[in-house]
Amino acid sequence: MSFNALRTAITSKLEGISDIQQVLNYPAVPSEFPAATVTPSEADSDYETTAENKRVYGFVIRLFYPSKKGSGGLSTAVDALESLVDKVVDEFDKDPQLIGENLSMPSKYTMIQLIPTPSTWDYSFVDDGYIIAEIKLSAQVSFDTT
Repeated sequence: MSFNALRTAITSKLEGISDIQQVLNYPAVPSEFPAATVTPSEADSDYETTAENKRVYGFVIRLFYPSKKGSGGLSTAVDALESLVDKVVDEFDKDPQLIGENLSMPSKYTMIQLIPTPSTWDYSFVDDGYIIAEIKLSAQVSFDTT
């Protein structure tokens, strides 16, 4: 339930960024560029108090940018993707509880914060016409165990 609520709000946040043409909430190669995909990646949990557990839900945002010669080539794509990564991270930094996306967590779950971290770049798809940058999101949530 929490993964789905968080993924829906993250997808909505990305859809609000005008530089992104397509947002998919599952792993796939998009049909329009620049694009983003949102996928759950991992989860962790630990005791916070005797009545609460702190959970961390992980997500990966993959940003796709065209790199074909007709779109300016690899140099232009890298510059543009750097800018897009910054825009995406900035949007999540400005709204770390996804309040702007009307996040509706299940009963007993409280959103603490969402932390975006730019991570890896993938150039292995240059011959296919695009490059990818990943942003890892850690959603920290408190769960009431009572």
